[in-house]
Amino acid sequence: MESNEDFEEKDIKNVDDTYSSNIKGNILSLIRTTQRNYIDLTTIADNKAHILISINSLMLTILLPIILSNFQIIVEKALYIPVALLALACLLTIIFSAKVLVPFSDIKHFEETQERKGKRSPFFFTNYADLSLEQYRSLFHETISDKEIINQVIVSDLYYFGINLSTKYKLVHMAYKIFNIGIIVSFLVFALIFLL
Repeated sequence: MESNEDFEEKDIKNVDDTYSSNIKGNILSLIRTTQRNYIDLTTIADNKAHILISINSLMLTILLPIILSNFQIIVEKALYIPVALLALACLLTIIFSAKVLVPFSDIKHFEETQERKGKRSPFFFTNYADLSLEQYRSLFHETISDKEIINQVIVSDLYYFGINLSTKYKLVHMAYKIFNIGIIVSFLVFALIFLL
């Protein structure tokens, strides 16, 4: 078995040989970690949207029979204002949450992909969905044979993954905001009607 000194000597001798491969390994690890984080964060955003859809659908399901069975009382006491506000908030929350679940709805990305036919990514399905198998094979081999194109493709894919994720989280944030404001405003209006 070699001593610690032998390992240190080997590291010093081979530092130039292994330096560039270590950098490449670190970059590859960073790309993999970024893609894994993207998948995890997308799953979290989708789960939050599912929860909001379920809660608001349940609230609307409970609210509608109550409105129909007590319609006369609601109209007489002017409770239709808070009830309408609550129903509208639930509906808007469902709409925004449903938009979160639409996969890769970035039209700008698709248009840019169509413009740059020669620099498409063979690793991102929206980029090659309109190609035949032979065209895809050609694109794949052309991409992996050119280092510069690979770099452009990786950067482009990571960028658009991030843009899509950012859009999802903005929509989730908007859905939560609508839900919270709707609940608070409808409760305050309900309380004011009873107090006045």
